Amino acid sequence: MGLSLGVVLPISEFSPDGVAPRWPEMLATTRLAEEIGADTIWLGDEILWRDPEGSTPLMGWWDMPAVAGALAAGTSSIRIGSWVMSAVQHQPGMIVRAAEALDEISGGRFVLGLGAGHGGGATDFGFATDKTVSRYLEALEIIVPLLRGQESMTFDGQFHHVSDARVRPRGPRPGGIPLMMGGFAEKTMTAAARHADVWSVYARTSSLPEAFVELRRGSTRSAKRWDVTPRRSADLSESSSIPTTRARWRMPASALRSVARSRRSPRPSPALPMSA
Repeated sequence: MGLSLGVVLPISEFSPDGVAPRWPEMLATTRLAEEIGADTIWLGDEILWRDPEGSTPLMGWWDMPAVAGALAAGTSSIRIGSWVMSAVQHQPGMIVRAAEALDEISGGRFVLGLGAGHGGGATDFGFATDKTVSRYLEALEIIVPLLRGQESMTFDGQFHHVSDARVRPRGPRPGGIPLMMGGFAEKTMTAAARHADVWSVYARTSSLPEAFVELRRGSTRSAKRWDVTPRRSADLSESSSIPTTRARWRMPASALRSVARSRRSPRPSPALPMSA
């Protein structure tokens, strides 16, 4: 399996000064990532970020779908992915509509990263944030069929309701937008094993690759259809993939250029084997 390079683009205010990245900076960083051959630019989907311990100031985020659309229009080859879109602050059917629009704008380069979400800013803006996992699993009953191309959807659940919902128009890959799903506990990992093309996970004892492999084997889902392997995520076609710990960092332009030079340099052969 080849190594994919993904760049997580900061779209939030930075602590402790609260300075937010501006559009020219976000576009320039994404274009630089594209220039060096990065496979995907990843965008977080938050509203407000509060430190539960109160040790860092409140941070706000730019609207992810809006930034993703603008970046899609301003680039030509790099994938644009949500890491991950929150099922708390977006209605299920509207998530699919947004994904189709972003895939259209990008010319078939969008990757839908999806997760249960959490409280924080969502609570402040009036979204229901109780029973987030139950809400997420029920939302998948609407999202997955519509994303995979089902023409219409009627569903009457405890949290979500749609009646003859239709996603129209469709982008360039009807039913074919890659789906990345987060999960580090049994219920969300089982959902990812059943529905996802890529599993995004933090390194925790509850989310070891071996446990996911067993869930994957028990899933009736067909084989993975897309080769999309974001950083810190496990490609579902490879049982030996091991997720690494999550890190929040800012990569300056000088560091990206250094990566560009190293990727252009001749690589030693044979390559050293990677241990699992």
